[in-house]
Amino acid sequence: MGLEYYRRPDGKWIVREFPDESEFDTEPEAHYYALTGIVLSAVEAAKELINMTMKEQWVTQALVIATKLARVVSEAADSEEVFFDRGYQAGGGNPITDDDLTNFNVMAEQLSYLVSLFGAYMDFVDNVAVGAGDRRLVLNQARTDT
Repeated sequence: MGLEYYRRPDGKWIVREFPDESEFDTEPEAHYYALTGIVLSAVEAAKELINMTMKEQWVTQALVIATKLARVVSEAADSEEVFFDRGYQAGGGNPITDDDLTNFNVMAEQLSYLVSLFGAYMDFVDNVAVGAGDRRLVLNQARTDT
């Protein structure tokens, strides 16, 4: 419904449904009624408002995670393509070797596993069968945040 509500000087809460007004003793009652059109006791209205807030927070978090996962898919696909297009793989025209990685805490073989992980993740998202593997180990060996 999304109606407006306000507090009168006498302390009553009013929900305006032009031209009518509904009167409530507490803000939770008025707020919940303004949102839903349902009259509840103050306690029940407060509980429902908290529940609605918790649901909204969860939905917001889920949408943020979905956005992050979508970015990871795109970035993984791009990175895998660059890896092979530039011949960085073992046996490629310009392979990344352990000597290239002296400034990093990773070995060439671990990078190769990481690129395989990118492919496996993209397959998983595309509903393609993915073989077994210790992917958390691969991530933990390459991550830079810990």
